[in-house]
Amino acid sequence: YNSIFIDEHNIIWIATNKGLIKVEERPVLFTKELYNFPSRVSTRRMLEDENGDIYVSSYVGLWRLPKQGSGWENYTRNTEEVNRSYGAAFRFNVMPLALLQDSGTNYIYIGFDAEKLLRFDKKKKIFESIGYTSDLKGNRIDGIYSIMNDRNGTLWLGCGNGLGSYDPVANKLVLHRKDAFDIGNVRIRYITTDTHKNLLYVAAVTGLYIIDPLKGHITHLNTSTKPGLTGNDILFVEEDDKGY
Repeated sequence: YNSIFIDEHNIIWIATNKGLIKVEERPVLFTKELYNFPSRVSTRRMLEDENGDIYVSSYVGLWRLPKQGSGWENYTRNTEEVNRSYGAAFRFNVMPLALLQDSGTNYIYIGFDAEKLLRFDKKKKIFESIGYTSDLKGNRIDGIYSIMNDRNGTLWLGCGNGLGSYDPVANKLVLHRKDAFDIGNVRIRYITTDTHKNLLYVAAVTGLYIIDPLKGHITHLNTSTKPGLTGNDILFVEEDDKGY
């Protein structure tokens, strides 16, 4: 599997390479979603917005399950009319990896291979280029697999080759190399935040990183540290309702 998500109705959604698995407390416990399609729907991330709509990223576009709708909707690219009339429109196919709701707006941030970071306007159903400046320090970003924001509004990007960040105010994207947030050329699988402290928990193929964005301090846990992990390749990290 790629990720696990629990919505407001306590329904568990599991993203897999062969669609979604929906888990409910009822006689039929498991339900396959996005499954019976001509092309395999390899799902990656999920979110629920303030309207109760479910969004899912996949290699065949962005999927939406409206709370009041009758089924799944799929968005893979903007229409030609939108591309001609809207200057910020992204003009290519979109195969999203990471999703993050921009709180208080109609936008969802999308991370994937080609453009790196886009926005999806939920109201207009349009994929937008952001037009940010970047400081990649001579490197290229090898895909954005996870996006999470901290209390200051900075977006932290879990990339295929390390940790990045995007400052919406300065409209600048950075791949961290030789600075306080450089964790090396490693693939990051998932990022979550501590609800009680302003900390980031970064799951990577080299262990778990606990990052303090304000102090610029990194704690790295792996199989050889104390406390230690049972394995270095961490697929998923999340906080439960008791703060663990």
